[in-house]
Amino acid sequence: MASPLQFDQLISPRIAVIIAEVVILASLLIMTEFRGLLLVLKAVLLNRLSSGAAYGVLIAVFQWGRSRALVGVHEKVLMEAHVPMVLVAAAFGLPTDYDIFLLSCVKELGPHAQ
Repeated sequence: MASPLQFDQLISPRIAVIIAEVVILASLLIMTEFRGLLLVLKAVLLNRLSSGAAYGVLIAVFQWGRSRALVGVHEKVLMEAHVPMVLVAAAFGLPTDYDIFLLSCVKELGPHAQ
């Protein structure tokens, strides 16, 4: 079994590729379903901003020690290598899924909605 140090060394150079794959696949899904470039650009921009903000808060709290007592942690905690991947997938996937659900409902109603 690989030690955590080996896992970190394996994942670190691939994080950008993994994040790009999540963004590209979700963008293709949105583009295929709704055929709108503006919608894809909005989803990518806003979800990248939310992912960055969430990751920034995690770093500020757990590694820099800001407001650590509020969450009940009293020592410095290093981020695991898988945290950025999980964070991007969750922060990109969940809002995108919600957008797709809402736009699917709008598309179904079409011009018949009043």
